[in-house]
Order: sequence, then C-alpha cells, then structure tokens
Amino acid sequence: LLIVYGIIILSVSSIPGHSIPRFVLLSWDKLLHIIEYSFLGFLSVSSFNDKSKNQIIIISIVCLCFAILDEIWQSFIPGRFSSGLDV
Repeated sequence: LLIVYGIIILSVSSIPGHSIPRFVLLSWDKLLHIIEYSFLGFLSVSSFNDKSKNQIIIISIVCLCFAILDEIWQSFIPGRFSSGLDV
C-alpha cells in the first residue's frame, strides 16, 4: 500500500500545471501537502513492526527525502514549479 501511495503521489505530481485547477487561497496548497505527506508518514510507520524512536526518525528522513525528490520531479513537468515551502 505504501508503494502504491508513493506512485500515486508521483503520478499526481506529473500532471502538467495547466491541467490543475488553481486555488484562490495559497493556504489550500500547503494544507493539501500536509495531508498528503502526513498520510505517507502514517503508511510508512504502519509498514514496520518496530516503532522505536530510531525507526521513526529514519522513516521521517526517508519521507522528507521523498518530498524533496517529488519537488525536484515537479520542476521538470510543464507548468509546474518546485517550491521548498511545499516540502
């Protein structure tokens, strides 16, 4: 399920910018990112039996790296822009 969700995130990130409806409020964009990556974190933690502090830190770092790579990926999609604030 985690891998499928990661593929869904990258697929949505691959949609050209002109095909995505614009939100009036900038905060909606950030709220959607928070929800999207919170769910990714939840799925990541749920995928492992060991939920020690070190394991959660490693999972958090991996999710952060995925978010950074997703933003870099978006910079190659026409009409999409990469933003450090989205990470």
